Amino acid sequence: MKTTSILFIFMISLISFGTLTSCDNNTTAEEKMEEAADDLDAAGEEIADAFRTDSQELKADLREARADINERIEKLKNNMGNASAEAKADMSEEVERLESWGQDIDNRMNKIGDSISDGWQEFKSDTRKTLDKINQQMAEVIE
Repeated sequence: MKTTSILFIFMISLISFGTLTSCDNNTTAEEKMEEAADDLDAAGEEIADAFRTDSQELKADLREARADINERIEKLKNNMGNASAEAKADMSEEVERLESWGQDIDNRMNKIGDSISDGWQEFKSDTRKTLDKINQQMAEVIE
């Protein structure tokens, strides 16, 4: 996550610098800052879309793993009726282990939304700081 944020901030800095150096002399500092902010917003939307896509893929993988666990638990419970006492004990232990893994998957599924939200807020804050720094540097260059 931090690598992505750093890479994104670096890319935005390059885009903003390119915007500054490629504008004609008639473009005001305010117009340059607005253009940089627009570029930042567009890039932010692309990153948000990527987060959503990654989140959806991860959720699908977690749902599939949970379904596999539930299926295995059901098979073990169905087979317990015909099993010996020793086999029932082994199956019971396996069910407990699978239920624990299932709970871990459920917990991770619940945390996905929080993690993405927290990550987005951190990313957005870092990006805003970068934009402020760029705007400050642009103002210094123009003066």
